[in-house]
Amino acid sequence: MIGDIGMEARPDSWRDVESLVERLPRRFRDTAQAEAFLSGGLTAEEAEYFRLCLSEDRPPKWLFSPKAVVETVRLGRARDWLKLAPKIDCPVLLVRGQNSTELSCKEARRMMGGFKQGTFAEIPGAGHELHLERSGPFVRTVAAWLNGIHTASVST
Repeated sequence: MIGDIGMEARPDSWRDVESLVERLPRRFRDTAQAEAFLSGGLTAEEAEYFRLCLSEDRPPKWLFSPKAVVETVRLGRARDWLKLAPKIDCPVLLVRGQNSTELSCKEARRMMGGFKQGTFAEIPGAGHELHLERSGPFVRTVAAWLNGIHTASVST
C-alpha cells in the first residue's frame, strides 16, 4: 500500500519539510505552552495536523523524530523510483487524497501505468495526511483491498 506519496524525484522537497520542522519547539513546559504554539505559530491546517502529533504526556512530546522526518523525505525523494514500478510483482494499492499537494493526479496515473497489479483509490476531501484527515474512509478502503476486493478502483 502506498499512501499519497509519489515515486518521481523531487530532490529539493525536503527543504520545505526541514523549514517547517525547524519552526517546531523541541519541547514544551506544559500543555498551555503547546496549545499557544499551535494556535499562534502555524497555519490552521498545520496546527490541526500537529495536534495529532503530540503525546498526551504532561508535558506533551512530539510523537515523531523531526530529524527522521526530514531525512526520510530527503532520501525518499532523492531519486526517481518510477522505473521500479514494473518490477513490483505483488498487488499494490495506491491511495491518494483528493486534495493532495504531494501526489498529483498526473503522477498517480504514471505510477498506476507501471504496476503489474495496481489498484487506485482516492479519498474525497483528504489531502496528503489522508489517514489522519479522513481516517474512516481510509481504513475502509485499505480493509476492502486487503480483504480481496481488487478492482480497477475502490470507491469510498
